[in-house]
Amino acid sequence: MSKKLFLFCMTMGAGVLLTGCHMKHEWKEAACTDPRTCIVGNETEGEPLGHVWLEATCKAPRTCEVCGETTGEPVAHTWEEADCATPRTCAVCGETDGDALGHTWQEADYQNPETCMVCGETRGEPLTSSFEEHGLSVNAWLGETYDYVTACAADHSMTTVAKLTFSDYREFETKLEAGEGYEWRAVHIKIEFSDDNAQNYGMGVRYSYENYYDAEAWREVYDVEDNAKSYTIHFNRTDYTECKCMFSGLGYGEWIDGVKTWEADAFVVVPKGYDGMVICFRNAGAAWEEGMYIYDVADENTLFFQMKQDS
Repeated sequence: MSKKLFLFCMTMGAGVLLTGCHMKHEWKEAACTDPRTCIVGNETEGEPLGHVWLEATCKAPRTCEVCGETTGEPVAHTWEEADCATPRTCAVCGETDGDALGHTWQEADYQNPETCMVCGETRGEPLTSSFEEHGLSVNAWLGETYDYVTACAADHSMTTVAKLTFSDYREFETKLEAGEGYEWRAVHIKIEFSDDNAQNYGMGVRYSYENYYDAEAWREVYDVEDNAKSYTIHFNRTDYTECKCMFSGLGYGEWIDGVKTWEADAFVVVPKGYDGMVICFRNAGAAWEEGMYIYDVADENTLFFQMKQDS
């Protein structure tokens, strides 16, 4: 090859090398930290896009949502302490730590289901009352007159039917040695006997105070000085030890125009709001032996009056 031809070929090759990138760019689009760049000759155009930051969380530092680059550290958890049902929990991200504390259950009573003493959650139902369990119910109301069927005094095989009325019910507060949380209640009872059996064979009256919720719970103590019986009443998870009941004016009147009257006022001291004190009038001829309860001796003629009236 001649020297002139060789020089011509070298000149043309160098020209091609110097002008190749100007033929056509192959662009890589701009990123967070890099501008638009030609992948052939590394020529750039414009500016980097810049990061799009997501703020730090409990689990991740500040992070670019485009490229994933991070800066700094995750933020600390915001802990809410464990309770009965939930472990220690981050209020921001929901992450948990450890176990729930568990409930501290208080047994059910006649007013309340089983209840957690910490958080107040309940489960189940209150206990079934004695009256419900044994098929008894309050069946006498204020201002109404009812047949009171009871044995004759001279012959218990014979009965007399009197008219019994509850009236003048009242509730009132007074200062008690027992302190706060109690109230007095009173009602007047009038029984009128007028049939032949009552006139010829006499009559008997039997009454008792009963616990609607727990007929077997009474531990009555008779106070001779006060002429009263004392009770402990469990109500809304509290024992009220100074409850009382008494009668005033107990007795029979004379026969007047063929009618003999038995009258008295019944008084009770009970916890405020308590609705389980019940006065029972039953057949005087029914035997009540040791170890028996009202559900053992009550019959279809037994009258039950609740010492708690709607105001």
